[in-house]
Amino acid sequence: ALPISALLHFEARQNVTAASIPVAPEAVVTGRITDEQGEALPAAAVLAYREAWQNGIRTFHPIGRAEADDRGEYRLRLSPGRYYLTANHPARTFTEDPDKPEMRIGSGATDSAVVLGAGQQMGGYDFKLPAAVAYHVRGALAAWRGSSLSLPLYLIRRDGLGMSAGGVIEKDGSFDIRGVTPGRYWLQLPPYRGVSI
Repeated sequence: ALPISALLHFEARQNVTAASIPVAPEAVVTGRITDEQGEALPAAAVLAYREAWQNGIRTFHPIGRAEADDRGEYRLRLSPGRYYLTANHPARTFTEDPDKPEMRIGSGATDSAVVLGAGQQMGGYDFKLPAAVAYHVRGALAAWRGSSLSLPLYLIRRDGLGMSAGGVIEKDGSFDIRGVTPGRYWLQLPPYRGVSI
């Protein structure tokens, strides 16, 4: 990983030899991802985000990702810097009783930013992911009724961290986004022929 950047100027037909680029040793974050009972979640993953500000709006950009092994343990390698960590699990919704609501394994995040130095080893960043009620977000886009195509639609978490969800707008204009855990979201429709929500 290259934690530095530089502006280089070259002349036509110029040859550059014996150039050296300093590379800072990567940092490593380790930990374990489990459910509420402490059981390993081998399909879970940890994501690292960098904070940024665009036009006065706080945003987060995913930088790195590591999956948990059969013991729920993960090893995430990152360039030195400041990150927010989240963990999530791709499990589908489930129900323990027909009379109870659908559930799914939720997501987790560090309470504050993690600052990593070059070559630093940081262990013990464990995540315990609780089961959460899973909702359906349903609606309709009148402008899409009668279309010959389906159109993707997304719920993006407003804090920029954690698990988002997606679905499609059907040809009749209806949509049903399943497995949405509690939180605040933006409903996002990619630009398509001037259609917007």
